[in-house]
Amino acid sequence: MTIAEAAAKYGVTPQTVYRRLTELNTVKQDVNIKYTLKRGKITHLTEEGITALNACLTALKTDTRTYDERLTVLNTVKQEEEAHALREMLRAAQDELAREREHSRQLAERVADLADKLAELTQNQQVLAARKTFRFLPLFKKRRDV
Repeated sequence: MTIAEAAAKYGVTPQTVYRRLTELNTVKQDVNIKYTLKRGKITHLTEEGITALNACLTALKTDTRTYDERLTVLNTVKQEEEAHALREMLRAAQDELAREREHSRQLAERVADLADKLAELTQNQQVLAARKTFRFLPLFKKRRDV
């Protein structure tokens, strides 16, 4: 839907649509939400833009509240959208944390296995060193005797 089509639908001027979109952009919390999309020289509304503009202009026609009161309503809508987005981010972070914990458990098991192998190798090295010492011990006794 273009800006002109939206203006015709709501019975307002295109300038009013642009003004409302500017107001929506100033109160939005998430910078990733785009209300308009430029295709060539024509500005089109995104789904988010249509929804927000619909809420804004419908409320404007039927509402006798002041501008500040309407702005408060828009802020509330944005806060709900932000809360939903934050919940999604939290869910994704929890999933990632669960994967990281599982990976950490696997690494801890691997470290424990390697520590056991290192202890065994150290013990074997000590046994071999002791055998070498005992094997060369008779040679040291002969040299002392000479």
